[in-house]
Amino acid sequence: MVGTARQYQGAGDVELLRSFLVSMRAEAGHACWHSGDLVWRFFLHSLGHELEQTVRLWLDGRGQVEAFAIVTPRSRAGNLLFDVQVHPRARSQALLEQVLSWIESLASTALPAPHLLSTDTGVYDADAGQMAALRAHGFRPTGDEGLLLARSLQGPIAAPSL
Repeated sequence: MVGTARQYQGAGDVELLRSFLVSMRAEAGHACWHSGDLVWRFFLHSLGHELEQTVRLWLDGRGQVEAFAIVTPRSRAGNLLFDVQVHPRARSQALLEQVLSWIESLASTALPAPHLLSTDTGVYDADAGQMAALRAHGFRPTGDEGLLLARSLQGPIAAPSL
């Protein structure tokens, strides 16, 4: 069941969001911010935007965060950029619809009108529900995804050349 939604209300919400992210990381199989990402992204975002206007929280009946979204109204390319974090225990089509509808409502009233609505929300391939919700709202991979590199640790690591 979807609880209530409200705008970010300042520093008091940071602990709620940090606890939310720590709880998400305790469960496997989905992408989410690290609590350090919260501090860094909120700092960067606050340099040009009011967090109270561009961050929204969705809370359960106990006042715990189920999801939050952050929207950058004026990106350098004239696009509206957003990120969404939804706890797997609360993930439902109804909640995802509420979050995406809020974001789309901001896009429809933004001035100047954005050229593109885009997200850098991390979604694992196994997270079919969130991927389906994004696709249902017209979002598609751009091909600009980050590059993830890995190396085997089964053999010795060569000594560095100094």
